[in-house]
Amino acid sequence: MKYISRERLKQENLFTAGTYGMIKGARGYLVGMIIKNSERAFENFGYCMEEAIIHLTSLGIDTCWIGGVFDRKTFGRVLDIGNDEIVPAVIALGYSASRRTIRDRIVRWSSKGDHRKPMEQLFFDQNLETPLEMKPDSRLLPLLENIRLAPSASNKQPWRIIRDANSLHFYLNRDKLYSKLIPNVDLQRIDMGIALCHFEFSAGEAGIQFRREDFRDPPCLVPDHFEYTISYSLILS
Repeated sequence: MKYISRERLKQENLFTAGTYGMIKGARGYLVGMIIKNSERAFENFGYCMEEAIIHLTSLGIDTCWIGGVFDRKTFGRVLDIGNDEIVPAVIALGYSASRRTIRDRIVRWSSKGDHRKPMEQLFFDQNLETPLEMKPDSRLLPLLENIRLAPSASNKQPWRIIRDANSLHFYLNRDKLYSKLIPNVDLQRIDMGIALCHFEFSAGEAGIQFRREDFRDPPCLVPDHFEYTISYSLILS
């Protein structure tokens, strides 16, 4: 992970009208790289970058994920990455404008940036046919709400979580269009890493202990386009 200042951006001409003209006035960019085809590289990247975002937010610094349209090759040159490495996404750093431009409003409207799916479409009990119901005082409720509010590419929220007793199983609801649009970068696996970060941080704040579990065979019956990621065994004493 590395910080690239606005001055360095101008020097290298990283962002031009043909890349990501939506971002203006950024103070700098937080960037990182992964080794191609390494196990869970995209999930780990999303987790680590979102962890940095949470810290930056606590300091009053605003951020914006950029994963779809930017010059990965030019950023890679600045980072001096090898042939087996790639820059999956970058994060713009700065301070939000006091008023949104018309273009910004259109972009947020088209991506549904101010909306999130309801809980019953994301969290389930035993199977995908039964939405998870919890009492208002459930210790799990704020954890799941923080996952629901996590950012994701085009605000698709691809994570689905199935509760089985005291275990939570995380699945990726794959949108194949993303794989075709950006074949070398799996944005939705980055989204999953972001969701995992929100879960673990929220569990820590709530004092809920957990243990990661990685089942060889997916623990729940799901459609073919669902991809199993990881499970958490919770200690809710």
